[in-house]
Amino acid sequence: TGPKNRNRRSELERDFHHRFLTLSENETLVRQSAGYQFIGDIIVSDRERDEVLEEHLAIVKAIAANKPAQAERFARQHVTTSAQSIQDHFAKKRTSAKN
Repeated sequence: TGPKNRNRRSELERDFHHRFLTLSENETLVRQSAGYQFIGDIIVSDRERDEVLEEHLAIVKAIAANKPAQAERFARQHVTTSAQSIQDHFAKKRTSAKN
């Protein structure tokens, strides 16, 4: 997975999130997510590509099946997992900087 693929992946993930956030019509959520998207782009390699794809597909499949509660649960789980990945990334950086 070279830089070109990583950039394309980041672009597709930004588009995926932007579309869902726009559909939510929640301006606060849209604004808050911008910072996470930026940080997520920086550390995108910390999460397995297939894991993120499966999370996105689960959300889309739940929406397609008209299961909004399930889609929300999957989306919340995705956000929680991603946020934890970001926190873990910076914790590792702090630990390595101290050593």
